[in-house]
Amino acid sequence: RTRMQVLEAQDDLEPLDLLRAHVVARLALDAWTRVGLDANVWQLLHHDLHEEFAQLVSEAYHETNRWLIAQKVLPEVDLRPFIRRTAQTAAAASAASASTAHSAFSSG
Repeated sequence: RTRMQVLEAQDDLEPLDLLRAHVVARLALDAWTRVGLDANVWQLLHHDLHEEFAQLVSEAYHETNRWLIAQKVLPEVDLRPFIRRTAQTAAAASAASASTAHSAFSSG
């Protein structure tokens, strides 16, 4: 997603971008109904279809990423902004940082 945003020079993806999961899901559901399959068949198969689609879409996204990297589109991505910390983890990290700073100050 980040590589595509850089490539397209946009802050966010378009609302109907294929990198948005709900867009892919909508296309699959539209195709399902367009060929005349009904809700009863969907009820029987939706779990297996979901698993298979998740695998296929994940592979497609990974392959796209590999291709973008080969084309030198943002070869390194800073993942730090995507790390979410719980309050407990953040407090522990803050305490560790303070302890390190205190040790450096005390020994210097």
